[in-house]
Amino acid sequence: MKIYLPVLLFIAQFGFSQISLEHTYNNHKTHSVRISMIDENNTVYYMLDDINDEIRVYNLDNTLLKTMTVPSAVRNGRSYIRVIHLTKYLFDSDEEYEYLISFSNTSGSTHYYSCYILNEDGTVLLDGSNFIASATTNQFGGVNNDGIIKKDNGDVKIVLSNFNPDSSINKTQVYSLPGVVYTLSKEAEIKFKSIAVVPNPTINKINLVYHGNVNDGEIIIYSQTGQLIKQVSIEKGTSNTKVDLSKFSTGTYYYQVYENGQKIGVKKVINN
Repeated sequence: MKIYLPVLLFIAQFGFSQISLEHTYNNHKTHSVRISMIDENNTVYYMLDDINDEIRVYNLDNTLLKTMTVPSAVRNGRSYIRVIHLTKYLFDSDEEYEYLISFSNTSGSTHYYSCYILNEDGTVLLDGSNFIASATTNQFGGVNNDGIIKKDNGDVKIVLSNFNPDSSINKTQVYSLPGVVYTLSKEAEIKFKSIAVVPNPTINKINLVYHGNVNDGEIIIYSQTGQLIKQVSIEKGTSNTKVDLSKFSTGTYYYQVYENGQKIGVKKVINN
């Protein structure tokens, strides 16, 4: 009997340590169930239901958190490829989800792909018609097929490439993104949450940015299309800074707050 004891123990050990099926997701596009770390405390599954034109977001316990409808005007008869970059803080600074969705264009189009960055309510944050998120090389030498590049100072960019058999019109576009990524330190995350803009929307095209005391601070303002339009220095020892947008048109702008060259926050502002 002693001869078989190790074998029995081996069988017993693995009999109580099995891989078990937890949940099955149905009705989704192949390769479209993904995982996203929204912030340091929240990670979710998300999937594209290309039957009902929906994106569904789930907790890690598989409970449904959010359902978002892809606008019919955006799909416009195209075939889905995938949904990537489900975030809350990368493409703007509100508490709503945003995502990048890619399409294969309709038959006969001279361009093969298109992509859009959308807010959860269907608002188009970036129209990438005839473009697709480019492959980029990460810091380990591997390839990311998502187009996101993060600079050492915290600035984040996305690279979109035109894909067309006519090489004369091939081009790549680089956009500066207003938001921050989830890999903030706890200290930076607290600062990010403490930044406020009042009033928002502006009154008489003027508002105040409340940022607390910062060393060597600056506010960099971008238009909705990613164009840098203004830089405002933060006076040392002050807790807020006045911003005047009277020289600029009505619309959406992004205030990026920096301290010692590091981005510590961003807010979306409506200029009336």
